[in-house]
Amino acid sequence: MKNKFRYINREKSFARRLLYVGCCLHLIANLVCTSAFLYAGARNYPGGDAIAHLQWTQRVDAHKPISVYIDNACAQTGVSRFMQLYDAWEYVLEDFFIVMSDVDCCRFHMCCLLDKVQF
Repeated sequence: MKNKFRYINREKSFARRLLYVGCCLHLIANLVCTSAFLYAGARNYPGGDAIAHLQWTQRVDAHKPISVYIDNACAQTGVSRFMQLYDAWEYVLEDFFIVMSDVDCCRFHMCCLLDKVQF
């Protein structure tokens, strides 16, 4: 019973032994490459990291009415409404909604935090 998960015919010829070792190495290489690509894919969205960090650092203001402007570059690099954590916050995607020169804003990575701005 201890040979349950062992390939029985691998010792019959050199070619089968080589095929067995090759399959095992392929599975290990596949696991390593998949892990590396998964990590690279998760790090490929800096806008998503920026909005997550913004929400983490401003979590004490979770119930305040805050508008977060998301520009085009942010939206293309991972910021989306799926990352919205706080219901009181408003995420603004429209460019015509905000005139940046009229607003006293705090730039945070690629997201702009506007606290209690009258429009």
